[in-house]
Amino acid sequence: MGNDPADQNDNVAAITLGTGLDLYARARLDHQRTGRTTERDLRRDFKALLSRPVSIITTPMLASIIDTKAQTAPTMANRLLGYAGPWFRWMTARGHCVQNPIRGIEKPAQEQSRERVLKAEELAAIWDAAPKLGYPFGPFVQLLLLTGVRREEMAGMKFDEIDFDAALWTVPASRSKTGVAIRIPLNHRTLEVLKQIPTTNSVFVFSTTGKAPVSGFSKMKKKLDRLSGICDWRLHDFRRTMVSAMVDLGIDATTADRCLNHTGASTMSTVQRIYQRSDLLDARRRAMDAWENWVTPLIQSNQGSVTE
Repeated sequence: MGNDPADQNDNVAAITLGTGLDLYARARLDHQRTGRTTERDLRRDFKALLSRPVSIITTPMLASIIDTKAQTAPTMANRLLGYAGPWFRWMTARGHCVQNPIRGIEKPAQEQSRERVLKAEELAAIWDAAPKLGYPFGPFVQLLLLTGVRREEMAGMKFDEIDFDAALWTVPASRSKTGVAIRIPLNHRTLEVLKQIPTTNSVFVFSTTGKAPVSGFSKMKKKLDRLSGICDWRLHDFRRTMVSAMVDLGIDATTADRCLNHTGASTMSTVQRIYQRSDLLDARRRAMDAWENWVTPLIQSNQGSVTE
């Protein structure tokens, strides 16, 4: 009888899946840079199971949710599986599960590396459409195009991180994907866009509530696609487009890669990464100026305010 699963279930710490997520979030996710996003996605996608006891959650239940997600969002389904694995391992280790039900579930989708580089006319169309989004998304999109920074880093930008005199934006380690503070050189046109953004009582440059960073990117992106006529692209493609143009302009690959705020450029050897302590600020500033000079003729057609 000691091996009877029913008997084992009687001995586990009886909590609901939702309570298990609460405990996991406080113990682990609250201390992770992307923990809030992970918790949000887990709550959203496993909502139907949150009121059920953890002890009755089975592999088929979890697989069904992940496979359903994969039908419309395969990459997100893979990510969901990646989020759920540590969560269920944590609950199993603390006696909330007899066995880990997520174990054995394979990735539902084969991901392919994106190679989308936006064409000059596509960049122009997106730039021209951005002001029609109004604040905060108009300048938000334009600054992503001009700087090539990550979406979440731009969304969390604070006014006190910007040094207009030095033309620098410092992203603190707590918000940087790499966990290392980064200095981003701001070119002339980037500063122009920033100076048009209205100052409020909020610490955030981009916010709809004044209390939190801007969000709602999916809805914004659909509207931007409709206004620009450009589809099948992602905000992240600005980064690939910028670095590709830099290399074409003669910027060395290491500097171009560091403009994407990678702490160790992919073009460096292991030894080079260990001994490369400089953030190449001057070289990156020259590279960002070259990118601005290349992109400026494409966007000259729109001189309107991006904050309307």
